[in-house]
Amino acid sequence: MAQLLIIEDDLYTQNMITTLLERNGHNVKAVFDGFEGLKELKDNVYAAVIIDMHLADIDGPTIFKKMREDSITIPVIGISGGGGFRTGKDMSLLEKVENHGIFATFQKPFDHKEFIQAVQEATELC
Repeated sequence: MAQLLIIEDDLYTQNMITTLLERNGHNVKAVFDGFEGLKELKDNVYAAVIIDMHLADIDGPTIFKKMREDSITIPVIGISGGGGFRTGKDMSLLEKVENHGIFATFQKPFDHKEFIQAVQEATELC
């Protein structure tokens, strides 16, 4: 199946998503921070990327923006721990990227079947 990148700084969540995707036939590379994820995206080819919206070093919307600036147009699936993280205009990070063309968003904990379906649809775009 597809080669996917996960940018997630929580080890438990990263392992859960990796296992879920691998059990559904995908090849997965996982990294713990946004800058490492951006380097991976520049150096390798992926069918889609799953990005945690609240990372320690750089937030998801900034990663998404930098990807588009670098002409990396693969589908992005955003995940977040919830509405606790707000931007200056009282908009959640998930809402912020939804308004800028992200493929799909999921709030943790999310339904695994819906997540896999979104990944499948995203990888079919390539």
